[in-house]
Amino acid sequence: MKEKPRLAVLLWSVLLSLSCLCACGGEQPGEALPPVSEEVPAGSPPAETPQEELSKPKDAVCRVSFGEYIVEYTLPADWENLCTVEMQLGGPDNYEVGFYHKASAEFGGWLFSLILFTDEEYLQFPETTAVASDGTVTLVCMRPSDVQFDLEYAEEYLAMSGEIDRILATVTLTGADGEMGDVS
Repeated sequence: MKEKPRLAVLLWSVLLSLSCLCACGGEQPGEALPPVSEEVPAGSPPAETPQEELSKPKDAVCRVSFGEYIVEYTLPADWENLCTVEMQLGGPDNYEVGFYHKASAEFGGWLFSLILFTDEEYLQFPETTAVASDGTVTLVCMRPSDVQFDLEYAEEYLAMSGEIDRILATVTLTGADGEMGDVS
């Protein structure tokens, strides 16, 4: 019986808080308002303000744990709503993170994968490139050898495919000992 009054007080507090937020338009006390923009003479391009710079989407630095190893990579900001990233276990010692074009999911949509191999098995697969190695494991980029996109979104898929090398340039492999792997 004592729980009902506590529940009523809790619900009342939540409702009161929500009504305050709605009345304030979601603004928090002391929250800074956006700066007032200055007039720009006609014909001149508007200068970028620091506020506009802050609101631009930033590339995403991602970290994935592959057992004892950490793989870090940077995805372009415009991939946020275009790409699905899936982590998979390819075997007892093989880890994989796959990148897929959302709009082409019906056709596979596979753009590429980063796969950690503990052996040289990756050499038998087509379209593979060693990205990093520490002598014990090799991080490999594998790309599709066939078409994986919806023709309606071919331009978008191909543009994303064209950015893969830029992403691979950001990849790092860090082992349990903290040492970074590199392709030798």
